[in-house]
Amino acid sequence: MRTTNTDRSQSEEKSSREPRLLGALVRWVGTSFRSRKVNVSANNKMAMLKLSSHINKTHPSTPEESMLAFHGTCETAFTPSQKELDAIRWKKATADEIKAYILELTEHDHVKNYEKGYGESHRKLMKFVAMMFTPELVAAILEKIPINHLVIMNNPSKECFAIATLQALIACPPFCDYVKTKVPVTPIDHEIRSILAQYAVCWPLIQCSHLLDLVMNYERTVEEDAEDFYRLLEDNYFDDSFPMPTEEKTFHCYNCRETQIIVDKKTRISLPPILYDETTATMGGLMTYKLQGHEKVEKTCQKCGESEGCFITKCIFGDMFFISASITHHYADGRIADFDPCVDLGNLEKTKKSSEWRLAGVVHHERIDKHSAHYVAVIDRHNNDYLMNDSSCSKISCMSEIIRKHGKPYFAIYYRSTWKERPKVETSSSTSN
Repeated sequence: MRTTNTDRSQSEEKSSREPRLLGALVRWVGTSFRSRKVNVSANNKMAMLKLSSHINKTHPSTPEESMLAFHGTCETAFTPSQKELDAIRWKKATADEIKAYILELTEHDHVKNYEKGYGESHRKLMKFVAMMFTPELVAAILEKIPINHLVIMNNPSKECFAIATLQALIACPPFCDYVKTKVPVTPIDHEIRSILAQYAVCWPLIQCSHLLDLVMNYERTVEEDAEDFYRLLEDNYFDDSFPMPTEEKTFHCYNCRETQIIVDKKTRISLPPILYDETTATMGGLMTYKLQGHEKVEKTCQKCGESEGCFITKCIFGDMFFISASITHHYADGRIADFDPCVDLGNLEKTKKSSEWRLAGVVHHERIDKHSAHYVAVIDRHNNDYLMNDSSCSKISCMSEIIRKHGKPYFAIYYRSTWKERPKVETSSSTSN
């Protein structure tokens, strides 16, 4: 086919248009970041240089670069969305670049001028964090920055019940792995991912106020119960891919010796009443209670109609389970729960795989008066115990002092020592927040 002068002029005009579009795109990226009113000049330059480098490539090597090249050479004016640019920017950023960006965010006035309480500075900080920790940045943090440290959390006023619970959960590796790999769909999904990402980058003012609003419509005027908060979180966050404990109970009728099997899914495991002359409730006591017929019940026998009998129970666990010690708080004589750092539940668990469990964390409850209480978490990290008390963290040298100052153990989180990471699932940046 013969090339006409008109074709040549159109081709030359298109070629000359590409640099102009490239410059406009780079200027637009800079304007977009400046509109956030955050001093991130070094990161702006890094992002802009990377973007311009990608666009200038004649033969892009990745789908992201192909998209940018397409945007830069399109004959009609096309501006990529902020979400698309964020996804590309954070996918290309290194862990050190992300940490540098977070460090600059901590210099913002909403962070530096924060005042404790639920006032205007609290609302501004919540809004700022929601705006800056985008789903794209959160995804990059969770992918590239491991959680191998302890981080304090901020308590505006009455949120220690949630902070202590989250500290115990974050100390549980299968929980963190589930948060990272679960595809976020609901606002609760996104908020928990954001909290975990803030934890990973040691954000100085991690708050769970918005999560409480989503989970329990928190009124912020009274201290809620930590175990109730966990139950609500369990009901509203975990799906079937993260199995909760199931109990297979065999009912034994005292009258006719008939047996009946009952399966109790998503059961709530609790330490039993303290037996005989013991002073502590333990995991060993739990196994004795469940396996030796000490769990007395009133249930009508299907064969003889009598209602006295007992349960002998086997459990089916996933990779994590919650166990309550609330029953020990009814004892006024000093009897308490004692959670073993490692325990073998092979006799109790109905499984062929290893049933060795490690203690992730214990939440302690101190009753201050009739209307108020305080919760702290004791976290196991590298075979050492640490007290996580809202915005303070300290190594524990004497557990009896913790009980004296912060109350009895209230519940614990255990995880299977042989747990394995879940398969990675590509999360879509288009998922609504």
